Amino acid sequence: MGIHVEPHQIITSGEVAAEHIAVNWPNGKVFLIGEDCIREMLEKRGITAVQDEQPDCVLIAEVRSLCYSDLCLAAKFVLGGANFLATNMDSIIPTVGDPILGCGAIASAIERAAGKKAVYLGKPVPHIAQLAAQRLGIAAANLIVVGDNLETDMGLAKNLGIPSILVLSGLTKRADLAACAYKPSKVVDSVAELVAEGSFSELTLIA
Repeated sequence: MGIHVEPHQIITSGEVAAEHIAVNWPNGKVFLIGEDCIREMLEKRGITAVQDEQPDCVLIAEVRSLCYSDLCLAAKFVLGGANFLATNMDSIIPTVGDPILGCGAIASAIERAAGKKAVYLGKPVPHIAQLAAQRLGIAAANLIVVGDNLETDMGLAKNLGIPSILVLSGLTKRADLAACAYKPSKVVDSVAELVAEGSFSELTLIA
C-alpha cells in the first residue's frame, strides 16, 4: 500500500490481551482458543496455556482452525469460574476469498452457552488506542482512526471522541452508512487515497 511501518509500530489486540493477563494474573494459567502467535505472547510474559485443568482465564482470539471440543471446554471453564476474555469483537473477517468467522462470533457462542459476557480487550475499547498513543508519545485525543469496520474501528473513534476515516475497501460498503447513527469524519474508497494525499506522516497500526 506504500506505507512504511516498523514492527514496533504494530499493536495487535492479542498483544494487549497478553499484557492484560500478565498484569492481572501474573504467572497464571490460560485456556486459549487462538493461534500459536498468541500462545507465544502469553509464554513470553510467564503465562501458561493449559488444556486439562481449570485456568485463571479463558481467552478467545482469531483462529483459522476451530475444534468443537475446544468450544465445549471453554464453556466448561467459564461456567467453572474462569475469567472470560476475548481479543476483539469482530464477527466476521473479510479475506480475498470467502469471509471467515472472527473472534467475536466465536466468543458469542461461549457467551450463549455459559451465560456470561466476555470482556473484550481490543477495538472499540479505548485501551488499545491509549497504548498506541503512548508509543507515539502523543495524547490519545490527537489520534485519527482509519478502518473498515463500523462497529470496531469507528466505534473506537466514537468512544475516544476523535476523528475517524472509514475505508470502503473492506467490510463496510457505502450503503451501510445510512443505517449507522455514527458518521465518520471522512469516507474514502481505499487507503490508497490517503497514501496519495500524504496523510501518513507518523502512524501506529492497531489490529
